[in-house]
Amino acid sequence: MPMLVDDQQMRSALQLAARSPFEGVDPGFVERLQSDWTAMREFSNSNAGHRNALATQNDFQVRFFKESGQRLPGWVDSMNANAMEMAQKQFDAWKEQHPDSDLAFPTPEQLAQQSDERGRSARAGSEALARRSTSLSSAVGGFLGAAAGAMTDPVNLLASGFGASASAGILRTALTEAGINMASEALVQGATFDRKSRIDPTFALDDALMEVGAAGVGGAVLGGGIKGLANLWHRAKTGEWPRHVRDTASVLTREAAVPENRFAKSVQGESAHRAALAKAIDDLTASRPVELPPEAFAQANARPGRVYDADGNSIGVRYEVVDANSLVTSHGDDLTPNPAFPPELQPRDRSRALSQDQIAGIAANLQPERLGFSPQAESGAPIVGPDGIVESGNGRVLALRRAYNQGGVSADNYRNFLRSQNFDVEGMSNPVLIARRVTDLEDTARVGFVTAANRSTAMRLGATEQALSDARLIDTALLDSLDGPDIRAAGNQTFARGFMSKLPRSEQGSLVDKDGFLSQDGERRITAALMGRAYGEPVLLGRALEDTDNNVKSIAGALADSSAPWSKMRDAVSRGEIPAGMDITDDLMNAVRLVMKARDEGRTVKDLVNQAEMFGGPDELSKIIARAMFSDMDLRRPVGRARLSEFLRDYADEAMKNDAGPRLFGEALGAGDILKSSLERVGRNDLMRVAEERLTPEAVEKLADDPLTAEAAIMDAQRLRAERSGIMVDLGDGLGERSLDDILDEADDELAAAKEIEACTIGRDQTQ
Repeated sequence: MPMLVDDQQMRSALQLAARSPFEGVDPGFVERLQSDWTAMREFSNSNAGHRNALATQNDFQVRFFKESGQRLPGWVDSMNANAMEMAQKQFDAWKEQHPDSDLAFPTPEQLAQQSDERGRSARAGSEALARRSTSLSSAVGGFLGAAAGAMTDPVNLLASGFGASASAGILRTALTEAGINMASEALVQGATFDRKSRIDPTFALDDALMEVGAAGVGGAVLGGGIKGLANLWHRAKTGEWPRHVRDTASVLTREAAVPENRFAKSVQGESAHRAALAKAIDDLTASRPVELPPEAFAQANARPGRVYDADGNSIGVRYEVVDANSLVTSHGDDLTPNPAFPPELQPRDRSRALSQDQIAGIAANLQPERLGFSPQAESGAPIVGPDGIVESGNGRVLALRRAYNQGGVSADNYRNFLRSQNFDVEGMSNPVLIARRVTDLEDTARVGFVTAANRSTAMRLGATEQALSDARLIDTALLDSLDGPDIRAAGNQTFARGFMSKLPRSEQGSLVDKDGFLSQDGERRITAALMGRAYGEPVLLGRALEDTDNNVKSIAGALADSSAPWSKMRDAVSRGEIPAGMDITDDLMNAVRLVMKARDEGRTVKDLVNQAEMFGGPDELSKIIARAMFSDMDLRRPVGRARLSEFLRDYADEAMKNDAGPRLFGEALGAGDILKSSLERVGRNDLMRVAEERLTPEAVEKLADDPLTAEAAIMDAQRLRAERSGIMVDLGDGLGERSLDDILDEADDELAAAKEIEACTIGRDQTQ
């Protein structure tokens, strides 16, 4: 809508409003501000069409999530050319199972129509309130809303010198070749006039000229605005905008290089925003040309940019300098895991010697230029989320911290590099340049971006890390397409293609053969990803993938063959569809750990089973699963891959039938009941009888009361205490938490006191 630029125009608007008293009650300051803010962003700005399409897509994603429980990936602003096709495939797969739903995937035409409707509605609302305005308060509210909305326009931000980008360079080049000094609003009108006139046929050239004339707020300087009108007159006479205007507008719209609103991202930015608007209002009331102060366009330590992950997707970032100690990294400076860091955002094990060497090498031979501006996520400044969590570049941050702690030339060179880039580092003890993500990402999209960024790092992931990273790519829809354990079977080509499509093209070459089928490397990678998805235990997963012992390889093969149904069972537990007790993954992993422990120590599995040296889960379940891995009572002959896989798959399938909802007959079955029936179905009647004896409530209670059980639990706690510090234990019954250290110290004190009392008692008996 037209913005007021002097007192005369403001008085004219008020007089016009006074001549139309029957349009309705004066809307007031707040309603006008909100309405005109929305109209600028959804109708007038150069990126309004893209914004509306994105909002329409988001509405559909929300509806789909509410009906399906699945998160649909976005496609409107995706750099992946197949993003829309992938999203529609996921939707179509769900729709086939829910044909009664009235939800339909929007076509590009429908998306465009709904986008136009948003713009049309926003403009109509703004115009209606403008006609009802009869007070100065309403007029000023409309002015502030339009002004603030215009300041979020990418073209205005670029033209005001807010920051350099690829689009800014194209814009300057286009204007220079045209030989004019065009005001930014003239370019906005050149890019959006056709869309606006299509949405609202009443929007005419006069409206566009008025908005150009009022373009002082939003980042433009009016000094060269008059010359910029030449392009509008060219459009009026020829019916077409000059080519340089159309080309520039296309690039700006496609790239969307500038985040839509930086001023609300920090206290300093908000202050600059308010100062700019206050000065603009003063200029208007004094009939002075509007010219925004420099602080409205750039914060000292903030510049816009864009980075790309390995899949070609991009995010908007803001380069800024912060203190390194304010960042949340995956590991501490001593490379111990940071409990405050979300584990799903770090597929790399920083405790590996290779990572330690890399971090030490970067710190000792710091090359500041390689930690600066970069369009690639795997290099340059670390990428940090709005919450301060390092999403890509944990190793770089750890290396910079180490360099600062060591002092010397490396730290000084980096600090001087930041100064040379015109960043203010004064008053900071450990300044670090980061790329702060400004593109909003939901949890699933965030994990996807971080995974892609880490896949593209120069340092190759280990087998375990790669498996856990790839496991995140296997969503429920993809998992459902897996038909049997043979990955290379014809029936699993859809699954294999779906998995491969989620990998960077640079990694796909070695995973297929010359005929386009899975290679052995491809089969191994998918198998490892499925195992990571099902079991997720990094240490045991690493042993299972890399151990050459035949017993371990046989067990690993069975785990791989049963990984799909096991993953589905765990997913059902997480969704609350079956009882939580059905997930006996911890017991299964304890059993595998037992076999590996026996091999490492040169002992028999039977000895360890009989001595009850398994910790971390219900002992009897773990023992029975361990026995199921062998065919003889001495636990020396492995049962074989096929038979063990049959047992695990049967358990997962039967557990899925044990729904968590209301039941007509009795309570839901327990894990022990399912386990016993699975043993019977796979012909392990010997173990079924053992399970019947040891998995009864009476047997479990007796085991819990056994002093050896308590002693074993204390030994397990001591082991955990040695491996990890700061563990908190939930006391239950609303009693809160206590540290494991405190609990064990108290137990030691009680044991010592008991022994002292016992010694005193024995001593008295001997002297009497």
